[in-house]
Amino acid sequence: GRSVGAAVSTKCVGTISREDLTAAYKYPEGSKEESVVQERAAKLCNRKTPEIAKSATNDVQFTLEGGTEKGGDLKLTLRVYNGGIEGHVVDVYMGALSSFYTGVTLSELKKTVTSLALEPKTDSNVVLELKCSEHIEQKETDSHVSAYVMGKVRETGQRYATIQSYCLDRPHLDIKTEGRAIQGQNFNVVVKITNTLSVPLTNGVIAVDGPGLARQTGIKLKKQVEPGEEVRETVTLTARRTGVKEIIANFYCQQICNVAAAAEVDFIRDEKC
Repeated sequence: GRSVGAAVSTKCVGTISREDLTAAYKYPEGSKEESVVQERAAKLCNRKTPEIAKSATNDVQFTLEGGTEKGGDLKLTLRVYNGGIEGHVVDVYMGALSSFYTGVTLSELKKTVTSLALEPKTDSNVVLELKCSEHIEQKETDSHVSAYVMGKVRETGQRYATIQSYCLDRPHLDIKTEGRAIQGQNFNVVVKITNTLSVPLTNGVIAVDGPGLARQTGIKLKKQVEPGEEVRETVTLTARRTGVKEIIANFYCQQICNVAAAAEVDFIRDEKC
């Protein structure tokens, strides 16, 4: 369906550009072949989608707003409006859970459980705010958070439920080369890490690697990277082969990992040889 495999990509061979594999992964949306595959999968799958009885009265409107903010924070607001002619009590649960990029959740980071008493034609908000300092030490060194939001109207049984996934702000990594890259000679790569989070990054390490390169071991940063601070490190590499090569820089620290950047460099032959 449209929620699975909407865009499947991979890295192109020999370059850092994107190659779209969607057409090779699944049949076109709405095609007969896709319908046949879905029907066959439904017959073979043991997991059944539960049927939730719909309430005869749906006079309460739920609207989820907000999302990620600068500094690695997350702020969600659930707006609940009673459009009926009678008062209602609405039970609300909002939870933020750490998750892998696949959507599999790991642990609960923060939750809000409350009840709203709404008079006719009135509304109220429930806010879930997750600060970077609250979750950065609690979760796995990844940036994905899943938000589970549920609401139930006591009098009518009307229900609301949604799951939203967010990728929180991450430090920015940039990589550039200095001078000409000649086979068999040393050249410098400048790596810049910018801490966009609202917490300091400690025990940071920068590693640079690439095919056909004699590389320097990972560089340990001498001090922590404060919020908003930029740190530059120079790495010396040696090209063993000529041609266009991809250089990859990776930064990891106690709070977060797998912050990467890449650049293409054309290594030329030494004219003196």
